[in-house]
Amino acid sequence: MSDRESVAVQVAIAWAKMRLESVTRSAEAEARVLVCHAMGIEPGRLALVREIDGEAATRFEECVTLRAQGRPLQ
Repeated sequence: MSDRESVAVQVAIAWAKMRLESVTRSAEAEARVLVCHAMGIEPGRLALVREIDGEAATRFEECVTLRAQGRPLQ
């Protein structure tokens, strides 16, 4: 993922899933939680969103990096 560019939600989730598979059995579910958090939306609205804007993409990447380092979801 690259800073400050819009990213397709499904691409972002797939990227995060690969990064998180070594720290959790529920990598895809956690990726979805983190992308919703980064975008400031409720999980039920995720299906309505196609892209993550640049700022949210940057937040998402930071969250995924921290989670991949072992920080728990909160």
